Amino acid sequence: MKKTQLLIALGSLFLCLGLASCKRSLEVQEAYPFKVSLKPIPKAVEEGQEVELRFTLEAEGQSELSSYRLRYFQYEGAGSLHCFSPVNKAMKPNDYYAMPYGAFRLYYRSLSKERQNLELVFEDNHQQRQTVEINFNNKSKKNETQKN
Repeated sequence: MKKTQLLIALGSLFLCLGLASCKRSLEVQEAYPFKVSLKPIPKAVEEGQEVELRFTLEAEGQSELSSYRLRYFQYEGAGSLHCFSPVNKAMKPNDYYAMPYGAFRLYYRSLSKERQNLELVFEDNHQQRQTVEINFNNKSKKNETQKN
């Protein structure tokens, strides 16, 4: 009998402690890890050539409060990055541009005859970042005719 009373008392104590530690508010996750993937692109471009860059931005969960943006740096070579929505205007390096969730396209135009390296940094409004590096070698018509 005393053993049963002791078990009931201990059970009641643990139940009270468990209920006292519960939070009354509902926790809503707003920040979800995300990833950016890029479809295959050419390894070499020639001056004046435009390359379509096909991206997909996906998060483990989607919150209505999440927004995404892009900034880029070109640390070797010369070129311009742009999208056709809403206008075909070149993006400026290190400026932020809103990016949609899901699939989207950007376009890179080579403006040099040398190797070109870009770093695209995607960020969400929760300060999470994903970096995509793009490297193009020079492909000139002169080199192509010499190989043939």
